Amino acid sequence: MKLIKYSLVSLALAGAAAATPSMAATGTVHFKGEIVKSSCDVTSDTNNQTVDLGRWPSSQFQQSGDTTPAKAFTLKFENCDSGNYTVRFDGNNPSGHPDLLAVTGGATGVGIKITDESGNVYPISEESPTSGLSVISAGSDKTATANLKAQYESYADTVGAGDANADATFAIQYR
Repeated sequence: MKLIKYSLVSLALAGAAAATPSMAATGTVHFKGEIVKSSCDVTSDTNNQTVDLGRWPSSQFQQSGDTTPAKAFTLKFENCDSGNYTVRFDGNNPSGHPDLLAVTGGATGVGIKITDESGNVYPISEESPTSGLSVISAGSDKTATANLKAQYESYADTVGAGDANADATFAIQYR
């Protein structure tokens, strides 16, 4: 009888031990983010514009890095909160040349470079650097203007003739 009693007590203790949850490793989850000012609206006169870069002979490009004269263009914004902004350009770029916009239409060995007024290059499909590029400021009138330039630049020693067109989307970003 004693043997059965001890067996029942042993079984009860074993069951209680099995029901006790085991302690798991613990950790912490960090959440990170930022609330920024609202962006701006693109004005209708600059929302869907065409910049004519001209017609150039392939002999204009004697080596990689040769360029055509820059063509100025402007992006205008309205309904901006006061503050500083920059522009991001997205599009395709030639392999190995993140600062150029790839062209379509037949021309080879050449892309389009977009710069600010001072000649600082906007990377394509990458975040704009926080320094180096001209800052676009919106004041109390809630408008902002980005004065930019575009030009062809060769990335090969030989440039093939053909149409050299490209499209880029852009967005203004609060800094």
